[in-house]
Amino acid sequence: MALPMVLFFERHWDTIPKKVLKKLLTALAELGYDTLCFERPQNLTFTENIQSMQTGIDFVREQIVQAKSFLVKAGVKLDKELWELPFVELCNILQEHVSSKRYMELAELIKNLPGHEILLEIMNEANVHEMLVLGTDINEDHYYSIVSQSYDTRITALKDSAKKREMTMGMNLIGDYQQRKGVAYLGGALHSNAIIEILKKGISEDQILAYLPHSPENLMPDENDFEGALKDFVPMDRRFLLRTEADVDHFIARLLRDIEVSNIHTVSHHPQSNSHATLLAAKFKHPFEVYLRQSCKADARLEVKDEVNAEAIAAECKQYNIPTRFHLFKNKKYLIVEDINTKEVATNIRKMSAV
Repeated sequence: MALPMVLFFERHWDTIPKKVLKKLLTALAELGYDTLCFERPQNLTFTENIQSMQTGIDFVREQIVQAKSFLVKAGVKLDKELWELPFVELCNILQEHVSSKRYMELAELIKNLPGHEILLEIMNEANVHEMLVLGTDINEDHYYSIVSQSYDTRITALKDSAKKREMTMGMNLIGDYQQRKGVAYLGGALHSNAIIEILKKGISEDQILAYLPHSPENLMPDENDFEGALKDFVPMDRRFLLRTEADVDHFIARLLRDIEVSNIHTVSHHPQSNSHATLLAAKFKHPFEVYLRQSCKADARLEVKDEVNAEAIAAECKQYNIPTRFHLFKNKKYLIVEDINTKEVATNIRKMSAV
């Protein structure tokens, strides 16, 4: 595993993180990211997740239609969609004209709708890119028993279950990182510190890239989310305020640079300094250079030139469960044979070379 884990943290109602991820998806897939993880139940299949998301979206849209009919009867005229209203204003309108008891829950559902629709698009597009779409959270029954509660009881239930959920998400992400080529994750900002600390137990810190891109809006117009609920959960260096499309593009460019920098080999070695690189060179009749990453994992690197059938080399390595990837650096393309100084990969290289 060589691609760093990319973590997007979010305020769930804020569409900016999802818009960034959607815009970035093709680039991530081209870099080799093959797994997209979400704060969703871990035991749902891709199809079940899609169906669950679509059912939830359809339900909220039905609720909006009903709410609008009440507002029309009450003579309330709006010049924007309900989800575009500030949260407090939306709550007040719903409480006065739609439901005096369920207005808070309904306002949350409506406010979250645009983000959920983008999330559904991301999941479907990831599937088109042949990325594995996985939930990392607790199982479905427990998950929905929490999120389906009324606002007041749900807040308490979320706090009570936070440690279990964060441990579940963190350990699932470590497992995905160890088994897949590249993992990106989208989840709630309140979990960011806890999940990152768990990840550090199984992943080198330099391979964890964490961000919270966000809009200038706040849920409560008279409060700053980052001076209030999120103050102790999201350090300043993880926050990125994105006001315009140009801001989004600059952020994406910065993130892609971060991925490249984290993959730069910091120390080079002569090929003969690693016997497994020597075996690769003898097997494929091309010189492999040995490089160390910041995590002290060693890779064998082969420049892809006209005379190098890199695809065939990668295919043969795959037959022996030897991880490879292609990497573009300073306008040169390389085939990377990853982690050759780990026991499993070294053993498999020896097996392949003996044939």
